[in-house]
Amino acid sequence: QSVFDILGDTTRIENLEDKNLKRTVANVVSTQKSNMEIIRITSGKIQVGHGKKYIIKFIGRVRPSNEWQFYYLSYVLRPWLSDNPQDVEFKPLPYGKSRNFK
Repeated sequence: QSVFDILGDTTRIENLEDKNLKRTVANVVSTQKSNMEIIRITSGKIQVGHGKKYIIKFIGRVRPSNEWQFYYLSYVLRPWLSDNPQDVEFKPLPYGKSRNFK
């Protein structure tokens, strides 16, 4: 059980268009799937514990395909321990598959 399971409350990320958020999400995703293009972040939450845990849902596609999918991503930032995100979880969600996202 992690410290995040014990602490509970999360705060919604208000600005899903924030450049730093988008850059960090893109960097974390690229370590998991290098040819993933993030089309849009659809929701985000932060939970503070032993670091900041980010819980993100986004629409993405694996290049060169035009098929898009919803994805789940969570990661923890602990800058005093590492420059790299830790405890990364990345997976497709079982809904929302389509072609030619606009």
